[in-house]
Amino acid sequence: MAMGYVFGKISDLHIQLPKSGLYVFLKAANVPLGPFYNEHRDRRELLAEGSLNRAKRSFCLDRSAQATFDNGWYEPNILPPVARWMGSRGVVDFRASKISEISLDLTTHIPDLLDHPLGLEILLNGLRVCAFSLFRYGWLTIRFLVAGELYSDAEHEYQLEIRASRTWQPRPVADETRDDRELSVAVCNIEIHSASENTT
Repeated sequence: MAMGYVFGKISDLHIQLPKSGLYVFLKAANVPLGPFYNEHRDRRELLAEGSLNRAKRSFCLDRSAQATFDNGWYEPNILPPVARWMGSRGVVDFRASKISEISLDLTTHIPDLLDHPLGLEILLNGLRVCAFSLFRYGWLTIRFLVAGELYSDAEHEYQLEIRASRTWQPRPVADETRDDRELSVAVCNIEIHSASENTT
């Protein structure tokens, strides 16, 4: 259901989804499907050796007790993968040593993306570090360096904020399938990379 290609075709061909909101998209073939639903991602972090090697250099906010997601985020969903949808604005507060880089994966199911791209801004400690527009469906990995002036105070407290230009309601119909959440993008794998000891 999270396959961007399918949602892109639905939007391009102006196909109306069932009003009941109950639909399933199935990918099938008589040959191997290849990479599917983000299963091709690097899974070395699941192994003890890989985790120990990188434990002091990076961590994922999605799975960290140090991170606080504000009420601009919804509870995690299995799209797949497991990700959090946000409304027009979502903030994550976290603590870390000086950081050198942040990466995250995001996608959207918002209709008419080709005709009306979704504008996004990413801010760290109130300063804009990234701005772009989504005009295609599918998962996108965003990676940006953290400049020295964005380092926080000695307490190493950070605030990561994402802003979206618009939202949509998946199923606003008034029945048992109703889903009137205001959604923009789904985000996962928010990874914080620590700066080396000699970073100034």
